[in-house]
Amino acid sequence: MRTQADADLAFSDRLLQLERSVAGDLTGPLDAALKAAAEAAATAWIAAFGSLRAQPTDPAKAKVIGEAFAAALSALPIDVTGPLITAAQEAFSITLDHAAVLLDGHGEDVPAVPSINHRPGAVAAVQAIRDRIDKSMRLAKTLDSVGGFTHMVADSRVITSVVKAQCTQGVFGTAATGMLMAAREAGVSKLWVAERDACLHCTAHAGLFVKPGQSFPAVTYSTSKPLEPVSAPPLHRWCRCHLTLWKPSWHEPGPTGVPSYPDTLRREAKRSVLQGRRLPSESETARLRAAKQLLETPGALDRAPKSVIRQAETAVRKGEFQPRPDPKRAAENRAARERRNQR
Repeated sequence: MRTQADADLAFSDRLLQLERSVAGDLTGPLDAALKAAAEAAATAWIAAFGSLRAQPTDPAKAKVIGEAFAAALSALPIDVTGPLITAAQEAFSITLDHAAVLLDGHGEDVPAVPSINHRPGAVAAVQAIRDRIDKSMRLAKTLDSVGGFTHMVADSRVITSVVKAQCTQGVFGTAATGMLMAAREAGVSKLWVAERDACLHCTAHAGLFVKPGQSFPAVTYSTSKPLEPVSAPPLHRWCRCHLTLWKPSWHEPGPTGVPSYPDTLRREAKRSVLQGRRLPSESETARLRAAKQLLETPGALDRAPKSVIRQAETAVRKGEFQPRPDPKRAAENRAARERRNQR
């Protein structure tokens, strides 16, 4: 029988696949249009001033190039309300199916969950994209230097990031809403499951469970940013955490005293902090501060392996974590050793 951890992992993978699918469909034409606009602006700049490194000798010509680029941005293909609604509907359906499997597997009644209108969320997402395009357009209309040209093109690429972020929020935000509704209808708790590479805020929420009408406490492993209590993820624009269902009576410790699912989530979250797991965009300094805070908190690491604690203590003392091994390279090395042994 598949464990709830395995079922939740498969659930989050389905949501991630959905997010990537809709983001790919929406950003493909957008990226092509942005590339065409940038190439047209570059061609016009070279024709007017000789090279992309040249400063404009005629401010009026630079202004025309900027206004043409702004006009191209205003025509970008962002009529994505329909695809976003479809993605939200699918995320909602996936979530309710997963909730039903969990409840049925634990012998609980599977209640009917009312449908919701996904259009307002999609409309708000499109408005956020339009607002970002407007910002890039305003910048383009101030073009007056070669540095401004470079900044104008680079700034326009942020539009794609905003579209991707709206896809993330649309899929995972809708899933959180659906699971919250399922928890309320079933009368069970909502449990926070952090994504694999969660930030320090989300990692601190891993394994916490509260009643459907309650908020999760304002907790974080970061020392730089206070949080407010929240009812569900997402905590931030790129958050891929999700909710699942939980009831303490579902835990069967057995003769060996197996930790509960929430306890396991919290333990693994702390392990990730102590080992310095982070995304390239995150600060190692922040992770070191978080590890130090955990090491100094009485009782926080009662279940942590001693080897992991020693590694964290060494990292805090040296001011850096040991590089994590590359799984691909490790596999290649194992294969090379096996070939040598077969000779």
